[in-house]
Amino acid sequence: MPRSQWLLGAFACMAIPHLHADPADGPGRSLEEVTVTAHKQIDLDTLDHVIIPQFVASHGTPSERIGQIGRWADNICPEIHGLQPLYDEFVSRRVIAVARSVGAPTPPAGRCTTNVDIVFTTRPQEVLDDIARTSPVLLGYSQRPAALRTMRHPIEARYLTGTRSFVSLSTSVNGNTPTIHSGLQIDNVWDPIVGQAGSRLGDHVRSEFARVTVIADSNALLHHSLQSIADYIAMLVLTRSALEGCNALPSILDLLSSDCGGRTPPTSMTDADSAYLKALYTSNLEVKLNLEHGELHDRMLHSMQGP
Repeated sequence: MPRSQWLLGAFACMAIPHLHADPADGPGRSLEEVTVTAHKQIDLDTLDHVIIPQFVASHGTPSERIGQIGRWADNICPEIHGLQPLYDEFVSRRVIAVARSVGAPTPPAGRCTTNVDIVFTTRPQEVLDDIARTSPVLLGYSQRPAALRTMRHPIEARYLTGTRSFVSLSTSVNGNTPTIHSGLQIDNVWDPIVGQAGSRLGDHVRSEFARVTVIADSNALLHHSLQSIADYIAMLVLTRSALEGCNALPSILDLLSSDCGGRTPPTSMTDADSAYLKALYTSNLEVKLNLEHGELHDRMLHSMQGP
């Protein structure tokens, strides 16, 4: 998808405040590892039957089209807007480093085609309004489209998703081998035959991210380090998560949550975040949602238990 026209004018005359950058956040710092935060000891039975199922459910919102969890199949290529160039580069490299560490597809060194836009702005609702007016497809598909047009949190993402099918969808009139449809169909433009295949078989179709747009309210982020914000954004880029609530396992998504009470929020990716993302990018996501949840649970539990 070509770069959207709304980006050309969305930041004109906007005064972008500088987020706090740690002294160690300069270009010489290695970004190839994800910092994790230790979690307190929890008994295995509770972890297995309550906490991990809750974490999996909250960190992987399924596609409204086919009811399956989405992820990237193409290389992730972010472009940052609204910060100074050095900070733009930092956020971009951090997102790629997190993605690479959990097994998500990332490009080799060199240029790539942008499929993630990360926008820092003092007027997030205006930017979202511009997208809704000029490039509404970028908001993604929802059965409640009005909900996609309002910012409710300091950082939010919108997901343009598609459905890829690996099943026989039609048979030629002369009785030859059935046609195999394996292309990615954008969910905003729905072909009923793909929906029928998904509902009939319940598998051999998967949800993929085609483009992700992240909007960050710069004014609300002034008291957080740039690395913390970059890790939070990386989580939203890699998986579609619910931003409400507070799970028993700490997550970088607690950073901006008002639901965690007095618990000190993590300032970087946690053990649970890393375990979930690694499970997400190694699991079979061409099956029904309950089976996806089961495999994500098992892989995450195994990862957190250690060798």
